[in-house]
Amino acid sequence: MNRVAVAVSVWYCLLTTSKLRADAVVVTRAMSAPTIVEFFVERNKLRVELEIGSTDLPAFRNLLPDSVYRRLYQDSSTAEQRLAQFFRQDFPFRFDQSPPAVGKVTRLAARQRIVRDELKGQPIPDQPTEGELVVYAELAVPIVDDPSTLTIHPPSDDQQRPAASIGFACYHMDLPVTEFRYLAGEETLNLN
Repeated sequence: MNRVAVAVSVWYCLLTTSKLRADAVVVTRAMSAPTIVEFFVERNKLRVELEIGSTDLPAFRNLLPDSVYRRLYQDSSTAEQRLAQFFRQDFPFRFDQSPPAVGKVTRLAARQRIVRDELKGQPIPDQPTEGELVVYAELAVPIVDDPSTLTIHPPSDDQQRPAASIGFACYHMDLPVTEFRYLAGEETLNLN
């Protein structure tokens, strides 16, 4: 087909089409928030992976190991006390209408932030060799019975304003439940 025929075909399509539709691509930029949280709802546990940026460390201070916590804060509370406060008050997870579930920290380390695709939020295949350092934490929260909802309440200050800028995504049995969004207040996710 020559150029004239292609141009005529395009013009014909445009003139005879009564409605044109476009898909909107909404980019929230939540995957570039200082703190990233991914929730993985599995058969018997909620696995939470956090990448905590330095600006949000105060909101997650109760996760820090004793040696770091004592250097930064003049507080003599034990790691056990702080973890209980973290799960009950700082960042509670509730299944259905139950009280906050208490979990444990399964991994805590400093590491390089994962660079993500700007549209999908998935990690890019070729990670850079150097980048921003974050505190990486993995949490395990037991799931009892078969809950229908998960309510997440992010860290907040005394006036109930967000204490951290959190981008989050949730997966249920390896299927995405949400795309990356900001976790600016309490969210309830349906798990059915």
